[in-house]
Amino acid sequence: MTLLNIAWLLIAVMILVAIANAYFHKYDRVFSNAFNIIFSYLPTLWLAYKHKINRAAWYCVGSLYITILLAFFLRLATGHETDLDLHITGLCIMSLILLDGKASLLMALLTAFTYFLCRVLLIYYILTPFEIGHFVDGTTVFSLIIYFGYIVRRTALKMQREISEQNYMLINANSLKDKLFGIIGHDLLHNAIKFTPAGGSIHVSTGQHDHTGWLRITDSGVGMPISRPASLSGQVIPSRGTAGEKGTGLGLELCREFMRLNQGELLIDSQMGKGTNVTARFDSAVS
Repeated sequence: MTLLNIAWLLIAVMILVAIANAYFHKYDRVFSNAFNIIFSYLPTLWLAYKHKINRAAWYCVGSLYITILLAFFLRLATGHETDLDLHITGLCIMSLILLDGKASLLMALLTAFTYFLCRVLLIYYILTPFEIGHFVDGTTVFSLIIYFGYIVRRTALKMQREISEQNYMLINANSLKDKLFGIIGHDLLHNAIKFTPAGGSIHVSTGQHDHTGWLRITDSGVGMPISRPASLSGQVIPSRGTAGEKGTGLGLELCREFMRLNQGELLIDSQMGKGTNVTARFDSAVS
């Protein structure tokens, strides 16, 4: 959008400048303005609308650079002075805004070199008086533009790198949590299958209310003996499954501890011979 906005703005400015030049009968400048619109800004808009932003930026900067040089040498050949400061300074700023990486700095240096070269040509061919102020002012302006452009770009890249690193760490953390929550669900479902005899039933449900989500697994199995029934802190007593599998209760304790560390809780409601209801409840904003 930045390139499109700049291109439309430059077209509007060029049209106004062309009207003003026509009013003052400066038809050579009207031709130059029309040339810029037709061969620089309109193709830039077309490339930008085709989503070829990088190519459009290079075309805009390159075509303006060539246009400025052509206008300069044309006026130089006819013995007319030309105002370089505004055109080349504007091109230097545009190159820093539109181009990426080192290319923007190299283009800015090229425009600065072009400015000084054109000043020397004006002194040599048109015999304009040598004024050290032109070179001092030019050196100051281009140095400040390039310096601040470099600082801004370096700061932006540093911030972008830090944001990318933070996003990478957050994605990895969320991925790890997703895997661990999957392990919890798998372990709870495995326990329900282990303690439910053939012909029994297992129901799995999930839900969310406000910022709290839950996973509930209910089975009609043999139940699990716990030291304090229906209590969050009740310790599971090891027992054997319906097929004689040996259980240690360690899996449920690990699941409970992981839920606690992630601001969640694991609720176990079980009665011998009546089945088990296990609910993993967690803050969805955290998970």
